[in-house]
Amino acid sequence: MSTVDVIVPFYRDLAALRGCVASVLASRSRTAFELIIVNDASPEPDVTAYWRELRGNATIIDVPARQGYAAALNRGLALHRERDAVILHCDAFVAGDWLERLARHGMDRDVGIVGTFTDKAGFATYPLPKRDNPLPPGETVASLDALFAQANSAESAPVPAINGPCLYLRRDCLSAVGAFDGTPLGSDYGVELDFCLRAGGARFRHLLAGDVFVGHSGHAPYGAREADDFSERTEAALAKLYPDYTAKIAAHDPARPFARRVDRCAWRGCRSI
Repeated sequence: MSTVDVIVPFYRDLAALRGCVASVLASRSRTAFELIIVNDASPEPDVTAYWRELRGNATIIDVPARQGYAAALNRGLALHRERDAVILHCDAFVAGDWLERLARHGMDRDVGIVGTFTDKAGFATYPLPKRDNPLPPGETVASLDALFAQANSAESAPVPAINGPCLYLRRDCLSAVGAFDGTPLGSDYGVELDFCLRAGGARFRHLLAGDVFVGHSGHAPYGAREADDFSERTEAALAKLYPDYTAKIAAHDPARPFARRVDRCAWRGCRSI
């Protein structure tokens, strides 16, 4: 399998970024990857020292003046125009052979984007849907990911659009659809959803991977109140740009069967780690 770029756009919250990078470098996936951090002119004073620590383990793209999330994504995605890529939020945490499982779901040529389960701020949240969840008592990101991998092995479901802290993008889709662009939405919040809907118009289909769980500390580039405000404006803009968007999203809830299997697996005590 070809090398996959794992792209982490970063502006602030260096502590979260350290945890994210550590989880990526510690993962057990056999899929070759290059970790690419796009530094969108972070104001944090310890960033330069951290880049020195990462030498040899990550490619750093330093942006001289802040351009925003969408521009950071586009810079990272333009580095290797022949590779599939993963967009990973700087406050996300992965485990096990996460990338191998994600890449497997993205093998078909008509797949555009593959998303994952997460605990908060994503299309499919666990244990409760559409909530910011704490991790269940006694669980870690690694233990939950192992449960998802066992309960829903190689299973996925089609979705009209997907967002979250970890998205796998096939290069064919990126080449056909073009760059991420927050202009029609009024901000960069929700650019992944806009991209999904444009890709759907180009006949690419999107998937929720039932066997991958990614931890997420929250809205690192935004405060909680800012995120709520951006979310409301984005939903209104998407509904205006894509009149059938709201109905499509409301009609699809493929996450619950996957979550129920995980519940049953946890209750039975079946673990693969």
